[in-house]
Amino acid sequence: MKSSFFLLFLTFPFVESQFFLPSGFTSFLSNNLNIPPSVFYKLSPKCVQETGMFLNSLIQSAKVLESCNNKSCLNKLEEHSFALKQFDAFGKIPPGISQWRTISDGSYQACQDVDGMKYPTNYCYLLLVPGKNSTCPDISNLSQEMTDPQNIILKLAVCIPLSCSSDDVATIFDSISSLPLTACETQCVKKEQNLSFWFCAFVLFLTLMTIISLLGTILDYYWVNTDDKDVKFRILCCFSLYSNFKTILSTKTEEGHLKSVNFLNSNTGVSQHICSRTFWVKLLIRRYLRLVPPLMIFIGVFMFSAQFFEGPVMISLFDNMNKQAEKCSDVWWVNLFMMQNFRRPSDNCYPISWYVSADFQCFLLAPLIVIPIMKSQREGLKTTSMLTITSFLATLFAFSYYTLPPFNYALKGMEEYLTFVHQSSFQRISTFIVGIYLGKLLATSQFPSDFLRNHSRKLWILSGIATFLCFYGKLLAVADMGEMEMNPILSAAHHIFHRTLWVFVVSWIIYSCHFDLNLFFSTIVNHSVWQPLGRLNYSVYIIHWWMLYVVMNQSDRSLHFVSHVQVIFTVTIPTVILCVPAALVWSSMFEVPIGRLEKLFLSGYRNV
Repeated sequence: MKSSFFLLFLTFPFVESQFFLPSGFTSFLSNNLNIPPSVFYKLSPKCVQETGMFLNSLIQSAKVLESCNNKSCLNKLEEHSFALKQFDAFGKIPPGISQWRTISDGSYQACQDVDGMKYPTNYCYLLLVPGKNSTCPDISNLSQEMTDPQNIILKLAVCIPLSCSSDDVATIFDSISSLPLTACETQCVKKEQNLSFWFCAFVLFLTLMTIISLLGTILDYYWVNTDDKDVKFRILCCFSLYSNFKTILSTKTEEGHLKSVNFLNSNTGVSQHICSRTFWVKLLIRRYLRLVPPLMIFIGVFMFSAQFFEGPVMISLFDNMNKQAEKCSDVWWVNLFMMQNFRRPSDNCYPISWYVSADFQCFLLAPLIVIPIMKSQREGLKTTSMLTITSFLATLFAFSYYTLPPFNYALKGMEEYLTFVHQSSFQRISTFIVGIYLGKLLATSQFPSDFLRNHSRKLWILSGIATFLCFYGKLLAVADMGEMEMNPILSAAHHIFHRTLWVFVVSWIIYSCHFDLNLFFSTIVNHSVWQPLGRLNYSVYIIHWWMLYVVMNQSDRSLHFVSHVQVIFTVTIPTVILCVPAALVWSSMFEVPIGRLEKLFLSGYRNV
């Protein structure tokens, strides 16, 4: 607003000199804050009343400051101090506008302080688009509209009466603002909390599971020997936190097993049990039962807890968490069928769950890879080469057809990149094939290859270079935003080359540490501390997305990148520290009990 520059003076409560505000400022302020009468009919009555009180108090404060010539006039401002504090919470014109800073932060604490002084207040971000009477983008679509660099959305922090709706605030701004901006809507900290029947049912379910876990813990602790007890007692003991904690936190070392890398378990197991006709079906059922229940229950936690996350960070992200929770209420069933990676991220429920489905789909395709490998080396190479080439061709087609960027750090095309390349299980099949071959090699070899052992140092150097390229090579594509973008073929080659390098690095580290080709790294990777952390790997993964919101929600302002070190110390490390104990409890209540129940009921049907 034009008056914003002058209203900055109102944030100073102490008046030292005569005529703190210029003569005529009050009339200027009155004219610029004069809302046309026709606008009031578009607002709710309570919003009109409280907004009028706020604007009138600002004008009265200006009158006092304009005529003030001593400190005694501060007493006159006391009656209108709430308006000064409320306006102080508004966002001002920020520095760095030429650097495309699109968020004007206010003071969340100041808005909380004024809450209830005259009326309840709400801290919000008013979403603005350039141009008068412009068409607002679809804010509900978190992908196409938000990631298109041509859609510039500015966010202005405002502290408004709680009675004013999003449409009310947009109407008021458009009626009194002479800036070439159009108000679209507000994203506010205080939201209506819907305690529905399903919310109550889910809380009841979690309460019941907690009671079962505590009861099982008590019984298991005082009756340790469960072999002679009936089935009901043994089922209850499967939920014992005492036994499950011991299982997870055990550091007992198994000979020849690399504890820090868990994905080899399935790959080496395949080569040992392929002769059984029913083994694969049982293994798929077992994997499904291990993966889905902990994930689905935590999706419920994410969905029903989102409404309680209040803070500037949440609303500065377009209220992203609430929108994801709303998606979950509609498409939660997709996760049951392991199909979430086929959907666009903006249409998906709990975004990180795509990796679970992609991994399961690769596991589903594993017989097509393992059976030819076990028949003969020639058949195995023929089949895996055909799958790898087809996967690479599919990648080239996706990049060419959709004109995709080389990675998901670029805004333009990010939605398509994530949907058709990053989340695709088939385009990840080449890395899965390498894992199967590596698992077979480690399972059948007692000693390392002489060639690899003799060139171990060179391979470690190459791994270091490859790691550097994987992490920093992508910066070459975004180092200069003014340069021409990569063409689709180069983007596809960049993507394939990056993934191939990363597979080489991981494979060499696993192989080297398995055979102790580097004592330093082998000591670190094979340390016993990785064993309990490895068992918590899946629970940490499904929890970390929600925990990121928990950590970021502690801030009183929108996210602002300072440095990688700042991100590591303020976000990454706190998230990891909080995830580990949360994952310990979650795994003990929902992941480990399923494995113990499976062993209890299906032990007669399998020898695994």
